[in-house]
Amino acid sequence: MPKGIFVRTPKSVAVRFWPKVEKTTTCWLWKASIGTRGYGKFGRTGRGQGWEHAHRVSWQLHYGAVPEGQLVLHRCDVRHCVRPDHLFLGTFKDNTADMFAKGRSGTIGETHHYAKLTPEKVRWLRFNRNVPPTVAARYFNVSRATIRDARSGKLWKHVQ
Repeated sequence: MPKGIFVRTPKSVAVRFWPKVEKTTTCWLWKASIGTRGYGKFGRTGRGQGWEHAHRVSWQLHYGAVPEGQLVLHRCDVRHCVRPDHLFLGTFKDNTADMFAKGRSGTIGETHHYAKLTPEKVRWLRFNRNVPPTVAARYFNVSRATIRDARSGKLWKHVQ
């Protein structure tokens, strides 16, 4: 090799990854870049080549590739946790069910920014089932599906 030419050997993923992790008695916390949604970000393929969630990289380092159609979910609900035994695989549907089961679904009912119904309106709809969905939908300025789902309890489950 000619004198003065430096050839950079890329570091392995593990060598770059683990110095950015703080291992506590509970979670292993990602201490480098954090995205706007609170998940750790890891430059997977090198500078300028994009990012991957740090918890996914941790899964891959411990268990191998993430199967097609699967997500890496958190048992601990700490978004920047990369501890392998706090992670598990699931589908998008599993992730949504986990979110609801743990009460992390954010806003429900009238607190949702798009909500047009209120608990009082939902109770009225359920009591007055003889009013056709088309009429009720027009009156409340919502879709017939919203009326149907509010009456059946698919939506507004928290309203009795």
